[in-house]
Amino acid sequence: MKRILVVICTDFVPFGGLTTVMMNYYRNMDRDGLVIDFASTNNAPRVLLDELQSNGNRYYNLGQRKYILTYFFNLYRVCRNYDIIHVNGNSATTVIEHFAAYLAGIKYRINHNHTSIPDHKKLSDFVYPLFKKLVTNRVACSDLAGGWLYRDEKFVVLRNAIDVDKYQYNINKRKAYRLQFNISEDCVVFGHLGKIYKPKNHPYLLKIFAEFHKRVQNSVLFLVGDGEMREEIERQIDLLNIRDNVIFAGLRTDVAEMLQVMDFFVFPSIWEGMPLSLLEAASSGLPCFISDSITKDVQIGPNIQALSIKDEPVVWANYINEHLPKESREVICSQNAKLISEAGFNIKTATRVLEKIYKS
Repeated sequence: MKRILVVICTDFVPFGGLTTVMMNYYRNMDRDGLVIDFASTNNAPRVLLDELQSNGNRYYNLGQRKYILTYFFNLYRVCRNYDIIHVNGNSATTVIEHFAAYLAGIKYRINHNHTSIPDHKKLSDFVYPLFKKLVTNRVACSDLAGGWLYRDEKFVVLRNAIDVDKYQYNINKRKAYRLQFNISEDCVVFGHLGKIYKPKNHPYLLKIFAEFHKRVQNSVLFLVGDGEMREEIERQIDLLNIRDNVIFAGLRTDVAEMLQVMDFFVFPSIWEGMPLSLLEAASSGLPCFISDSITKDVQIGPNIQALSIKDEPVVWANYINEHLPKESREVICSQNAKLISEAGFNIKTATRVLEKIYKS
């Protein structure tokens, strides 16, 4: 029996990107011969704890990473009980986790990078030499993310894969959730899903919508998520005079249902690793208009179109208005599901890659 500790370097929450990626793999993996436990920085929500416990697995709250010594020694003590550590983060600052695992005697130390542009690039560069020595197995969510962090070292691409079937378009759910948010059937819903913080580029998104709304009066901006820039975004909404046309859905675990509400998906991120939300939107049959700064790996077909965030927002608004699809949502959904699977983003097949890493 191999004992594996999966470490999430951000909070372990149902709506968190790193958590969602790893729980997708966990739920679809053949765990025969494996004990897979999790550790992170917070008191995990009961819904996640119950799921792990029902499968005989554990969760460890290591405390916040900013209290580095406490966090380090908590992780060191936990690591002594495991054969493999699988660290999920966004830069070489995961050297903290790998050093604790090394001192605890863990022979196999997997690093899993989830972005191509970190928040702490200078610090990441500084600790990279030690990071390089400590990591035994390198994994990344995309070629771009792997190439940035691992440089000339070999790595395995492990897609941020999803359960495609979960997001299939459902007309009854669409009607029910539109009713819940008081959105009429003929209203055009301009959608976005993501944390409200700098990388997601919400100020630019609001300007695109404001221009789009001038052209399509019966439209609303539907924002799923929350974050540190919420107050700033609220102020900008008032300045743009679109308060009556913006809906904040907040943090949600029913993402598949939220996507049914939308008519298309706009994602002008400044940077991303491999955005799950974009794949989820495409799986639900939404036409997607995205930033060209996002890895080209996600441009799986004609229903995901990339534009430059260097352009004025009006360029996006005009393009979206002129390129709304002629095909039905059902047709796009079917097309995208096939393309997503062929590109390796279907969790049913992607899980085999991680199983092979663990079991070998």
